[in-house]
Amino acid sequence: MRLPRYARNDIAFINTIHAKLFYRQNLPTHRLVEAANQFYIGVFCPALYLYIIKQTVNLNTTKMNTYQNPYMMFDGMTPEEFAFLQQASASLTENQLRYFMSIYGGKRKNPQDIMLATLLGFLGVSGVQRFLTDQIGMGLLYFFTAGFCFIGTIVDLINYKNIANDYNKQMAFESFNIAKMSN
Repeated sequence: MRLPRYARNDIAFINTIHAKLFYRQNLPTHRLVEAANQFYIGVFCPALYLYIIKQTVNLNTTKMNTYQNPYMMFDGMTPEEFAFLQQASASLTENQLRYFMSIYGGKRKNPQDIMLATLLGFLGVSGVQRFLTDQIGMGLLYFFTAGFCFIGTIVDLINYKNIANDYNKQMAFESFNIAKMSN
């Protein structure tokens, strides 16, 4: 197996250092340097190169899949949201779909963000998840009643995906209307 050019340059550099140390150092230090050299060449370099190749392949695969299916670029997308978006954007042209995706991407809330905001309710800042989903009245009520004495916070923690899905459906509807009016 022939090593890539950058790997050969690394090995040449190590061998140069190895030769300089061999002539200037005593034998125990030479053995230590040789052991480190063998570890670097035998274990670290191939593992690093395999990792870089794997990341490059993953990056190319992700770009290809995102291009084929633009809905998969959103983190934490649920199957319900995916089906709703496909159905809602079926009648859009390609330019309208791009515009829709850019608007929706800015308005959409990740379900994990809603869950983290709900968990803040146990630290004394209740109702943040309701403010994030534009439910200002419920947010104020949660804030001043400590999340209905933590019962409402627990219920929201259980239903955080539903809260995010409901909000995302509203934002998809608004984004659809804006995109439809654009052309």
